[in-house]
Amino acid sequence: MAASIPFHPSKNLTTFVEQVENGLELAVSPGKSVGGLLLMHRLFVASNLSVILPQAQAHMKECLAWIGTHMGISQGTLLSNVRIRL
Repeated sequence: MAASIPFHPSKNLTTFVEQVENGLELAVSPGKSVGGLLLMHRLFVASNLSVILPQAQAHMKECLAWIGTHMGISQGTLLSNVRIRL
C-alpha cells in the first residue's frame, strides 16, 4: 500500500520519480481528487497501527496532510491530526 502513494495523488508520476532519483525537492502537482480519496482512509488506518514503524506512520500522516492541503480534501488534514492506536 505504501508503494502506491505516489501513483494516486500525483498528476505526473514521471516527474515525481525523476525528482526522487535526483534528490531534488519534491514539487508534486496534484492529480484528480479521486486519487486522494482512494488513499485517504487506508493511510489513516495504516498510520495508526502499532505494527507500522514510527517513521512510516509519520510519512503516512504527512501524505494525509498533503492530500488535505494540495488536493482540496480537507478530511485528509483532519485525519492527519488524529492520534489513536489500533
